Amino acid sequence: QDVAAAKKGLGEVAAKAYTGGNSTAVSTLLTSSSPADLIDKLGTLDQISSYNNAKVITYLSAAKSAAADKSAADSASAAATATENDLASKKTSFETQLPKLKAQLAALTPAQTTAVEATTGGAPVAPTAAAVPAAPVVSAGGGGSGAAQQAVSVAMAQIGKPYVFGAAGPNAFDCSGLTMYAYAAVGISLPHSSDGQSGMGTPVSMSALQPGDLLFASGHVAMYIGGGMVVHAPVPGANVRTMPMQYMSWFGAARFA
Repeated sequence: QDVAAAKKGLGEVAAKAYTGGNSTAVSTLLTSSSPADLIDKLGTLDQISSYNNAKVITYLSAAKSAAADKSAADSASAAATATENDLASKKTSFETQLPKLKAQLAALTPAQTTAVEATTGGAPVAPTAAAVPAAPVVSAGGGGSGAAQQAVSVAMAQIGKPYVFGAAGPNAFDCSGLTMYAYAAVGISLPHSSDGQSGMGTPVSMSALQPGDLLFASGHVAMYIGGGMVVHAPVPGANVRTMPMQYMSWFGAARFA
């Protein structure tokens, strides 16, 4: 737009120069009737020249700025295209590897499964019935509020459903999707983000946990159900399940009801 406006102004200058003839100091001298007239005409000629020069400078400046902006935009576009291509390549690679990884996880021994859980905070296979308590265990520190217990019951009812990144129920969940879904059932709104949830609620110490409290690790959130256990949506390829809270390093906990 700047270039177009400056170009229009420059065109007007060129048109006037073409239709009005070539005004020079020599022609002004020859056509002046007196020294005073000459001074007036030279002053006018100087003003016209300054005006014309300003129009040219404005156009050149706008054109230079537009060229620099276009170069920057072209570079940004090329970088975005390269990033998009790189992500598409990685996505294809991950999708190719995923079935193999699922098969490897399913073939782990119990000891290997425990080692994976300790590293990732999730189980690679669906939990067995023995691993799932029938009801939330009440911690020694207290039973939690009625709303918190109801949120626990809702979360526990999702056990066995698959982990899907970005899912918030009712058929699949990611970690923050599960806690958001459980608390939504008791009228408490949480963001679909473990980081976002970690900045909410009332902070509580690990020694004072009650069922319904949320525990936070790096990039992960789980719900405490009592007895040193949590329920959570662990990792891709796994289902919503319970696990001992000692399997992960939690940096904080919060109470929402």
